[in-house]
Amino acid sequence: MSTDDNGLFTWKKPEPDPEDLPSQRRWTEHKTTYEIYAHTLKGVSAQDVVTHCAEIKGQVKQAVSNDNHLGPSCFQVFPRTLSTSLSSVWNRAVEDLGPNAPQTVENFDEAIKNFVGAHTGTQDRHALVQQLIHPTKPRDLGVQAFYYRLLELNDAISLIPGAAHDAPLNDEQLKQAFYDGMPAIWRERFVNSGSRLTEMARAEVIRYFREQERQALTRQRNQDTHPRRFKTKKRPPTESAKPTSSKSITAASSPNSLINTSAIKAMLPMILLAQSIQAVAIHGTIVKQIILDNITSRIRLQHSLRRTNRTNQRMGMLLKLFQIPTWTVLTQHTMLDFLNIDEAFSRAAEDCFALGIDNPQIHIDINQSLDNQLGQQLSPVMIALVDDIQHHPCRRSLKALCDSGSALTMINPESIPPGAVPHKLPKPIRLMTAGGIVELHYGVKLTGLRFPELSPTRSFTTEITAILNRNTGAHDIILGRNVLTAARIVPNPATHLSLAAQ
Repeated sequence: MSTDDNGLFTWKKPEPDPEDLPSQRRWTEHKTTYEIYAHTLKGVSAQDVVTHCAEIKGQVKQAVSNDNHLGPSCFQVFPRTLSTSLSSVWNRAVEDLGPNAPQTVENFDEAIKNFVGAHTGTQDRHALVQQLIHPTKPRDLGVQAFYYRLLELNDAISLIPGAAHDAPLNDEQLKQAFYDGMPAIWRERFVNSGSRLTEMARAEVIRYFREQERQALTRQRNQDTHPRRFKTKKRPPTESAKPTSSKSITAASSPNSLINTSAIKAMLPMILLAQSIQAVAIHGTIVKQIILDNITSRIRLQHSLRRTNRTNQRMGMLLKLFQIPTWTVLTQHTMLDFLNIDEAFSRAAEDCFALGIDNPQIHIDINQSLDNQLGQQLSPVMIALVDDIQHHPCRRSLKALCDSGSALTMINPESIPPGAVPHKLPKPIRLMTAGGIVELHYGVKLTGLRFPELSPTRSFTTEITAILNRNTGAHDIILGRNVLTAARIVPNPATHLSLAAQ
């Protein structure tokens, strides 16, 4: 169900519960057998009741070929599609027709109005009319589907009791409502083209906006196929940064990290790289990678440093976090004003970094010292890219928040591309929030999830399920342990997902 709907009825028809399969309803009228497949109505909202009544009447009318059988068939099959509590409401609606009322189509329509009137009021009819007069097409609903839904809701007005002035829209009003529901940029192009709404038939107006929709989808596909490429300035390596073998580690940005930035900074006076540090990738205040070059010996402490218990504890935490047994000593004043990633790094990083930065054309420039960067708090925010969301191309970057405290990955519905329809989860996800327990019912499949700051050419080959949650703050997606652990962004991963170069 679309989250852009705020009226009495949603513009996108609600999807039935996947566990509630339609049941066969078979009946016989004058030795002729008919059957339909329908769900059992259990909800009592205006949308549930009106939608169910319209669907059952439409199915019966389509199944019954004899007009003389239509009225009795409606009276016979409709109560069999209601729950026990709603069946009693239907019986009272039939009794209001009077004793021995003939089972005609007209009397069935009157009984339906009595049944719907038990769940709605005049204010609901007025609200529905106003919703149709001032519509807004949801971004993930197609033009043709929006038009059909407009007609369906317009027919539903006659089922709801209310004042005579709240009548269903006529042809001209429907055409105007359809036009008003289109995106503003499309309506502006319509006016600039010299077209006049009053001089065009409804079918012509629909055809025009379907063409606008087709052009928009074509532009989106072209942008996805030919994305803009940005190249950073390539600078030659310094004399002290000659490529040799390399190993890599990743600084965890999780709040459950084994070590914080102050502890890392405290270790700087005791660590020395034998020749150089090959590369440091920094995004804002995030230390993404420290590529160690030419490490040939284990930790050698400077003779001037006192080996206190606190020093040994920090050293043990550092080794436990990064799982690197070979460190040498770095003087406190070593500056890293300029470093780059070259071809030697791309060859060696494959074996030591889970996401493998293997593009030799990517170069990272640093204008600050590592000592100053580590003095700031690590940020858990990064950029994520996705090829497809629910099998629809995604052409925007996602602001991602790493949250190792969450087992699942959450995504804001506003980040879903147009046309991507979320699927209903087999079981609702119960999420504890400050306002209480919230149930999340829908999710989407992410294909080609990758993190360009960690690797420009690597992505997950398996689909990732993200749960729809509007409460993601200023972030598009919140990455849980099902992604962080597999990508080795958190220490000591327990599971691994397959990764493949694009």
